[in-house]
Amino acid sequence: MAADKGCHSCINKVEIQKHFEFYGKSYDDLNHFKDEANAELRKLKSHLNAIDEQVETIANSIEESRQYSYKYNLKITGIPQLNSRESAVETTQLCINLFNKLRVDVHQYDIDIAHRVSVRGASAGPKPIICKLVRRVVKEQIMEVHKRITDFQAGDICSELNGSLENARVFNHLTPNIQRLLAETKVYQRQQNYRNGYRKLSTNGFPFNHLDDNSFNLAIYELAHGPLNYNNDLFELLLCNPIDESPIASTFPFNIDPDSNLSFNMSVSEYMVEEAFADSTAKPNINFTLMYLNAWSLLGNFDNFKHLLINLRTSVSVIRVSETWLNELTCDQVNIPEYNFVSNHRSSKIGGGVGLYLHNNLKYKMLPNVIFQIQML
Repeated sequence: MAADKGCHSCINKVEIQKHFEFYGKSYDDLNHFKDEANAELRKLKSHLNAIDEQVETIANSIEESRQYSYKYNLKITGIPQLNSRESAVETTQLCINLFNKLRVDVHQYDIDIAHRVSVRGASAGPKPIICKLVRRVVKEQIMEVHKRITDFQAGDICSELNGSLENARVFNHLTPNIQRLLAETKVYQRQQNYRNGYRKLSTNGFPFNHLDDNSFNLAIYELAHGPLNYNNDLFELLLCNPIDESPIASTFPFNIDPDSNLSFNMSVSEYMVEEAFADSTAKPNINFTLMYLNAWSLLGNFDNFKHLLINLRTSVSVIRVSETWLNELTCDQVNIPEYNFVSNHRSSKIGGGVGLYLHNNLKYKMLPNVIFQIQML
């Protein structure tokens, strides 16, 4: 019996040892699998972070592009439609008539395009108008008097229209992201019964809890138009300094003409139709001529640009172009005969860009290492 017990005890010890070895190996295998899984999870997290950064970069680029595109846009609501198939030309003329009725001198060349847009959800009213202006100063003049739109009847801007404009409104055309941001701010205001609801709001990384009314308005403006940069040296050229709080500054009108506000005289330029401009170039005995164009997309307006050059009465020595909106893929698509084209375009964002058309009879040398840094107001 004693021998049997001893043998049984030895077998139990061997089995226990095997169990320990088995579980120990299993534990080691599990630890190894855990380490491999954690390594794979870290790699996956790294990839997801990289994708997230790329998505954010793309989203920021899209928003930046939208903000640039919306820069001079106005959204006009409550204007009756001429008909169900109102054309962009007819809509543009309605806008011109409306702005002129508001005593803002607007012409066809001040508007890039105006068109009706559909609205989300059912609406019994007329479709809103998106009016894309060419110049910032025109937009500012309109926004200074936009509230007067309700003083008129629809027939005042077009004899074919009837009804009142009491529900008509003119807004800055904000990007969807900024519209959503403002909507969330208003929701918070209603929920909290708090007038300055944006001070408690933080959405998409834009904290507003420290801003007063003026600072919030400035933040929204900079979201739509980009940051404002001030150059104090340029303010010295102004008769009325807009950031000066002296009693003298308060006597100037808010809508002072920028040209008349300069401390030195500037020649006033007049607008010309294309034919008149072409006639003005017919001057003999001129050996060197310069032309400056704000292209607002050189490729998009390239046919008009070539047509303008064809109608000129003389050849231009140097044509300087701004707002080319070109990139590496499109900069070779805007060449014209008898000229060499050199350009510098933005690589990090949409818009901007400059270029020079140099006549073939000119000799020039590129200086790639020369950089000018000019801060403008």
